[in-house]
Amino acid sequence: MFFFDSNTDLITQVTSSVGSDNDSFGASIDAQGNLIAFATEADINGGNPEGNDEIYFFNINAGTFTQITQSTSGDINSPDINAMGNKIVFDSRADLTGQNPDGSLEIFLTDCRGRDLSITKVDFPDPVVVNQTLNYALFIVNFGPTAATGVTVIDNLPPEVMFDSVATTQGMCMEAGGTINCDVGDMALGDVVRIDIQVTPTVIGAILNVASVTSNGIEDNPDNNMVAEPTVVIDGPPPTTNTDLFVIKDGIPNPVEVDTNLTYSVFMANFGPDAATGVTLTDILPVSANFVSAIPTQGACNEVGGIVTCDIGDVGVGQSVQVDIVVTLTVTGLIVNIAQVFNNENDLTPANNITGDITQVVDGQVPPDTANLLITKDGFPDPVLINENLTYNVFIVNFGPNDATGVTMVMCKEIWRF
Repeated sequence: MFFFDSNTDLITQVTSSVGSDNDSFGASIDAQGNLIAFATEADINGGNPEGNDEIYFFNINAGTFTQITQSTSGDINSPDINAMGNKIVFDSRADLTGQNPDGSLEIFLTDCRGRDLSITKVDFPDPVVVNQTLNYALFIVNFGPTAATGVTVIDNLPPEVMFDSVATTQGMCMEAGGTINCDVGDMALGDVVRIDIQVTPTVIGAILNVASVTSNGIEDNPDNNMVAEPTVVIDGPPPTTNTDLFVIKDGIPNPVEVDTNLTYSVFMANFGPDAATGVTLTDILPVSANFVSAIPTQGACNEVGGIVTCDIGDVGVGQSVQVDIVVTLTVTGLIVNIAQVFNNENDLTPANNITGDITQVVDGQVPPDTANLLITKDGFPDPVLINENLTYNVFIVNFGPNDATGVTMVMCKEIWRF
């Protein structure tokens, strides 16, 4: 198969099949001139060893092939990709959906857009004392743009630990021979699944835990489908410093007009009881966002490959830091943004170290006169001795896009129950 570029008068060969039995046919191209859909019997990516008729698309800019269908028999003919490059229609006698057992010639429509599944992991405490509990928290996020089906997570535990337990917010997990398999199921755009694993390290030294996520269909960004987390196992005494870092974010305005700027305001605070050192913020930008700037109230930020990393430094008890990240959005629809904060100390509540935001990008002006108020509160120390002082930190943030007037906060007395 070849394509001709009328701007350069160049002819480029796309496929390199051997023999007449591996012909490519029925090619069509999207309106942007980037995606080519075609059918072939060739085993292009190793997913068609039987030599069946299968549908592929070729990404001209990336130079990559993606197999769309997985048939066992039956002709597949006349693939036609739409102008936006996200749908392919074709006819086939194959039973691709389980609804064509008699092999009739039917018309099929497939969504050839992929999705971006991401997996991240935190361990705590780190360092951990030998023969004491070590916790792993895994976060799986679907950045879209489409739903992910058949999501599976595999976690290969270090050989230096004993498995204790595993729990997931969706699906089911089982452990066998030091490997944890989690059948998460389907994840819509913006869904976040958390998996908590407890183990007991039995050997002093450095250990490494590796986990990965997969799903059915097309994965747009396989680079973030695997994560490795090192942990240092020590022979005591246990660490004496603890923190409770909290992070929340919002994209403003929401909804936002396409091809205009969106500001992600990321707000973090340390609820103690000890100061947090070496604080780092990582923000994974949506694929359709072009980075403009990142300005923190403390520290410095940089962006590489769509990931913003901010070296915040030390954050004292009760201290807060804000980072404003500005991007320009190029595609309409729902987008997902995830931020996560890390530090050197043991964090008492790792669940609030990660936050996400979903923004709607529209092709038109957004409504005026809107504001977005957020209130958070934490009490420290917790637990507290009777007849000693208890301090509440209350944070009120206006994420905009406009000023909020007449703001009132009401704080009720605690209700004591014995």
